[in-house]
Amino acid sequence: MSKPITQDINSRLGIQLFLIYAVFYLGFVLVNAFAASWAEWEPIAGLNLAILWGFSLIALALILALIYGTVCVNAPTTPPSNDASLAGKEESNS
Repeated sequence: MSKPITQDINSRLGIQLFLIYAVFYLGFVLVNAFAASWAEWEPIAGLNLAILWGFSLIALALILALIYGTVCVNAPTTPPSNDASLAGKEESNS
């Protein structure tokens, strides 16, 4: 049994967005682990790079979630079946 095409598209999109996030997160971890002096740099308003990058990761996660939610393909809906048992119930309710 094969997966529906929409699941493949959604899975591929989710993996791509995850990889984008993982690259930014990996950079954050590597800078803080191996170049701590870079993390202490204060580029804006006395906030160090580690704080700015951490908040940026949170914002990026929210943005990527919004992208996934908007771009994600919905599974096609099937029209209700014309089952004889349903037709009988409709007639009895009239």
